[in-house]
Amino acid sequence: MPLGGAVVTALGAPAAIDFTVRQGAGNGILTIAKDMLPLALFKPAGYGHRQGVLMVPARFAQALAPLAFTMLLLRLGRGPFSMQDHEHHKTSGQPDPGASKISRVRRLARRQPSPVRAKTS
Repeated sequence: MPLGGAVVTALGAPAAIDFTVRQGAGNGILTIAKDMLPLALFKPAGYGHRQGVLMVPARFAQALAPLAFTMLLLRLGRGPFSMQDHEHHKTSGQPDPGASKISRVRRLARRQPSPVRAKTS
């Protein structure tokens, strides 16, 4: 994938179409191989259990990926809640769009629902 990204960056939009087609074809082959290879190697007995055991690491990786990526962004000082961006806006005198969005969300979270009034006829 990183090599494909470098090629698309170097060659531009025409390479993006080729990259997309090849990525889709590779994904399709991987999907078929992921299901058929264990069946061919280990025979049908216990296939479902074996597939479940083989997929556990992938499921954990998929579940932890957003958290890991967020932690990486925070460590690098990037992202929507980065203190680096807030410090830059404080020293540059420019308004901080991220801070205003965060404060708006906090205000909305604190706001109490308005009471329902009965209709009078």
